Amino acid sequence: FKENNIFTSGIPDIIGCFKSVFFGFELKSPKGFPTALQIYNIKKIRAAGGVASVCYSVEEVLWHLRKIDRDKYHEAELIKRGGD
Repeated sequence: FKENNIFTSGIPDIIGCFKSVFFGFELKSPKGFPTALQIYNIKKIRAAGGVASVCYSVEEVLWHLRKIDRDKYHEAELIKRGGD
């Protein structure tokens, strides 16, 4: 549930944390487009080290989550092996 008001305007539709990575996904229909405030918030999330995107399908959301999972797994393996 997401209530639309002046305090939630521009916040991505799906937000959360996965593998210690904050994410925000703005969902749009195939013909939809993000507002300037939504784009601003996506840029702020990315600048802070999170993952954020405008997604036009569930498959796009899942792609981003799988990428977080792969990247974090790879990072953990590098640390485990001493960075090689």
